[in-house]
Amino acid sequence: MWDVFISHASEDKDDFVRPLAFALRSYGLKVWYDEFSLSFGQSLSESIDKGLAKSRYGLVIISPNFIAKPWPKRELRGLTARDVNEENIILPIWHNVTKDEVLNFSPPLADVLALDSSTHPLNSIVEKIVFATHSESNVDLENTLPTGISKLDAMLGGGIPRPSTVALIGPKGIGKSTLATQIQLAALFRGEPCIYITYRESPIDILERFVRLKAPLEDFISRGIFRILDNYSEINGISKEEVDGYIGNSNISRGIVRIDNPADADYYFSKQLELWDEMGSGGLNVIDSVNERYDLIDTADKNKYFMRFRARTKISGKSGIHIVTEIPDHESYNCAMDDIQGGTFTMSFVEEGGIMYRKIQITSLRDGKHVPFQRDFSISEQGVEIH
Repeated sequence: MWDVFISHASEDKDDFVRPLAFALRSYGLKVWYDEFSLSFGQSLSESIDKGLAKSRYGLVIISPNFIAKPWPKRELRGLTARDVNEENIILPIWHNVTKDEVLNFSPPLADVLALDSSTHPLNSIVEKIVFATHSESNVDLENTLPTGISKLDAMLGGGIPRPSTVALIGPKGIGKSTLATQIQLAALFRGEPCIYITYRESPIDILERFVRLKAPLEDFISRGIFRILDNYSEINGISKEEVDGYIGNSNISRGIVRIDNPADADYYFSKQLELWDEMGSGGLNVIDSVNERYDLIDTADKNKYFMRFRARTKISGKSGIHIVTEIPDHESYNCAMDDIQGGTFTMSFVEEGGIMYRKIQITSLRDGKHVPFQRDFSISEQGVEIH
């Protein structure tokens, strides 16, 4: 069963529908949207008919493109047939369209209270849809950070407690950075400020991962809610000009904050505080990865800087994900584990008959709401998918 079925014209995907679908999913809604729900080889009409029948609400994006095309009208007829017996299941959004145009297209639809994308920002539209479809929801967004992955949120009892710092632990290549990116994206789509702090990967790698997950990076950066704290480029001999040239988009390049001497812990920490103060409270910070961060700090008193980060995280009302490569006998691993107080996600794998089976388990959580058993997961173009 899906919470909402999105009926739309394909021409409206890039500028409105795709960001809307991702934002709704970031709140934990189950969304029938063709890019999420259709697989190669499936019958298009059968899949859509199933989505129409098995969704609690129909979100109809009415635009000039929608009005001009026959296929969206077919979906609307299916929703209208259900609306006769199930009151108020159609939730209309007007996108670049006037009331007269809607009235000429469908008088009954023009009489339904709609949201207009020209007068409501995306965040406001999303919040109103969440309220309309889940007014009974008991997720407390002030104290809980939904991950946007419904089965992970179910494992977490609604989401990550906030403010808190959790560890995301596993071997290299298991998908930790991808999962952290997805969770951070869920916060960004809600308009919350987020910093991705990188030691292991170049900022280009981070940006490319966000692009693969269809994140509207330019929008996030221009709104001042996303920054990459780059502790990688300087120590690896990558010039700012090389990074800017590769990206080729000055609006995105200005989202990268370069740390010229990440080994100087006081300098690094002061730059981090500047960013936090500039961007505001709330949101989610990712440190990728704590092993490299710990090894890089040029001081014997390394624990102090971990403690300062954790304290400042709480003061700022933020949540943090510390990505940790599992090396039980390594000093940096044990230091990181001592620092984590919010909870631990463990990602692992087993091989059977030459096939890799990936597992994820919440092994602790501050508020104790998590479920203790493992779930299988896989990695696709949409990122980590939990089964």
